Amino acid sequence: MSPLDRQTERLLDIARRAVRTEDKLTRKVVAEAIRGQQIPLSNDTLTALMIHLRRQYGQPVGARRD
Repeated sequence: MSPLDRQTERLLDIARRAVRTEDKLTRKVVAEAIRGQQIPLSNDTLTALMIHLRRQYGQPVGARRD
């Protein structure tokens, strides 16, 4: 995997904290955490973050909707 840029690392950090706090890895938890800090988040970026997080947490990466 290629090195992540600074902004992506920042978003992943916010997402990881939210996942730990909520004890759930869902699009809703991640999106609310990031957007709650007034950071714009496109659906494409959210999808890329979810793929990275699911791989990190050992969850299946696929077309599943949550």
